[in-house]
Amino acid sequence: MRILKNYEKIYRLASEGKKIIDGEDTGIPSLSNNIAVLDKNMAELAEIDHKFKKFCDRLSTLGDFIEEISHCLNSYLANFDFSAERLDSIQERLYKLSEI
Repeated sequence: MRILKNYEKIYRLASEGKKIIDGEDTGIPSLSNNIAVLDKNMAELAEIDHKFKKFCDRLSTLGDFIEEISHCLNSYLANFDFSAERLDSIQERLYKLSEI
């Protein structure tokens, strides 16, 4: 019930998260691409100066984590089903039950 009541907010937040990760309709480069470029740059720096090596593994892990979030949001949004009529029906039934 909580999900149905907050459908619009859930959809907005999930969509915004996806846009931030992918750079869709934002006019800014995607978070995924920026992390990949930063990871590549840190790897090149680490070849020159080893003190940058400690960042490489963490950036790679961060990139994987962002991709995992992206896949989760894609799946969530693809399977997110909402019906205003269904919400109204459920709320009406709950109201009737509360009157008993």
